[in-house]
Amino acid sequence: MNYRVRIRRGDNEIEVEGDKKYIAQIIKEFGFNDIAVGTVGVKGAKKDASETISQKGLGGKMSAAEFVLKHQIKKHTDLVLGFGYYIEKVKGMDKFTPGDVTSCYYEAKLDPSNTSQMIVQNIKRGFLMEAKGSEKDAKGRKYYTLTQSGLAFVENGFKKHKA
Repeated sequence: MNYRVRIRRGDNEIEVEGDKKYIAQIIKEFGFNDIAVGTVGVKGAKKDASETISQKGLGGKMSAAEFVLKHQIKKHTDLVLGFGYYIEKVKGMDKFTPGDVTSCYYEAKLDPSNTSQMIVQNIKRGFLMEAKGSEKDAKGRKYYTLTQSGLAFVENGFKKHKA
């Protein structure tokens, strides 16, 4: 089975197509030694054939960029919701600030949006809410968390669950 991988780090970028062994060899030759090659999700591939590239430095955890790529998130409202989910489920935090979400944008190397406005839109959609007991912290920041509807929306591939 052939795979296609594109890795971008700073000004350096490589795109490789081939089998896993060949891709691993090229990644090593180009000095991306911190990338461990699993397999890459291929459009049209069956789910059981689709895995992810994982970075050793993350202890097997998915990065924010991998999360966005895996779910193919395009809209900023969905990105903010997805980053909230990422913060809660992958990073293990029970609540987050708009600043935490903005950090995810930078980690994923994406231009940030008006995060506060996207949070308000997700609250209106019923996907986010202010975290309990978090009027504001000492620095004046509000905390947010996903609702059950927000969790279900993300876990359903950013599609409304049909009842």
